[in-house]
Amino acid sequence: MTIFLGPGDYFFGSTSEQISTLLGSCVSLVAWLPERQLLSVSHVMLPKLRDGDTQSLRYGDVALTQWMSDAQKIGARPQDFSLALFGGSTRFYSAAQYEQSIGHRNIVFFHQELRRLGLSLRCEQTGGHHHRKLLVDAASGRFWWQHLGDPSSPDYQEGTW
Repeated sequence: MTIFLGPGDYFFGSTSEQISTLLGSCVSLVAWLPERQLLSVSHVMLPKLRDGDTQSLRYGDVALTQWMSDAQKIGARPQDFSLALFGGSTRFYSAAQYEQSIGHRNIVFFHQELRRLGLSLRCEQTGGHHHRKLLVDAASGRFWWQHLGDPSSPDYQEGTW
């Protein structure tokens, strides 16, 4: 069976199930703690919570804070996790206009915040003009992505930590 994460969904814990999500302009931060077989996967729609909005995991700052809180609750430090970032594509902007897209802003947010926290990505598959399907095996930490609608890349690609 597979646990599917929709926009604004978040998973933290251990499971024998695979975690799956579909990403367009949204991004997914994947955090893996191999010693404890703990996984965190988010599906972030927008970089930051805006004044007046309800606290929601669809925002990058809220999801990042939740992950760090969950890590602290189990006695782990964010630095103990391997991190990967996926998504952030656009179908509405040309390559020359990509920096105006929500996908680009999502990616920039995570780059800036992770750098500020002294954390770095071990794998990144972001940007472009094709949506992605992401699969993460929570028991092993292995992950795969597929560019949807891209005839030059029809199969899943496997990432490594």
